[in-house]
Amino acid sequence: MDLTFELKKILFILVIAICGHAIALLVKFIHRKVIKKSHNRKKTKWLSFTSLGLSILVFTIYFIAFGQILKEFDVSLTTYFASASVIGLAVAFGSQGVVQDVVTGMTLVFSDLLDIGDLVEIGGQTGYVENITMRFITIKNAHKATIYIPNRTISNVTNYSYGKINYYVDVRLPQEQNKKAITSQIIVEMVGDFEEQYPSYFIGKTSILEPIKTNNKKEIIRIVFKLWPSRYTLIETNFKQELVARIKEHDSSFPDWMITCAAEISGE
Repeated sequence: MDLTFELKKILFILVIAICGHAIALLVKFIHRKVIKKSHNRKKTKWLSFTSLGLSILVFTIYFIAFGQILKEFDVSLTTYFASASVIGLAVAFGSQGVVQDVVTGMTLVFSDLLDIGDLVEIGGQTGYVENITMRFITIKNAHKATIYIPNRTISNVTNYSYGKINYYVDVRLPQEQNKKAITSQIIVEMVGDFEEQYPSYFIGKTSILEPIKTNNKKEIIRIVFKLWPSRYTLIETNFKQELVARIKEHDSSFPDWMITCAAEISGE
């Protein structure tokens, strides 16, 4: 057989392979850089559909490209598709885990259990949903680590629809101006220390609100912590105990009950 013809054939096969791979990468790039950034993350149902669809589309691109390569070896496309169906069925029975991944992934999206951008807890892992594919759910946790969870292993999902836990600490201020100023300063220092010491516990910046005056002329400073779910015990124990201890260094008569804590789920 003519050597030039063989070289052209090999070159054509390489072009098909490179083009197929390039198209797949381009589709992924457009989905990641353009589509995701041009829409409100609060309306993410369509993102979940496109993420799952992207996984299927990329598989289809590689499947067609491989078929075109086989065609150059005089393999009929009809035979290729028929063989793929039979082999796929056989593989499905032999690799039920893969089938379970695909079915579970579609179920999660179509049943509104979760969407891209949701804060969820799956199998003890908590984080924001980054991607949904035919095989995996990808979430990013408080430590910025990416976690890949096989769809078939998901037995239950906790969806924190509002995104975070607002944890309130109310501190009643002493009546004396000097003690009031010292207590306010201690609160500011304590909040800064805890944010620096436990950065992975916080999902947003802590707010210290202006003093609130009650009907009976009492003044209260409210601290609003924006926390990852299940992390508020740190505030109930360590923060409150240390805050009381620091205040008592300057005001030994300061009672523990003047500091109260409460949690609230919030989307703000």
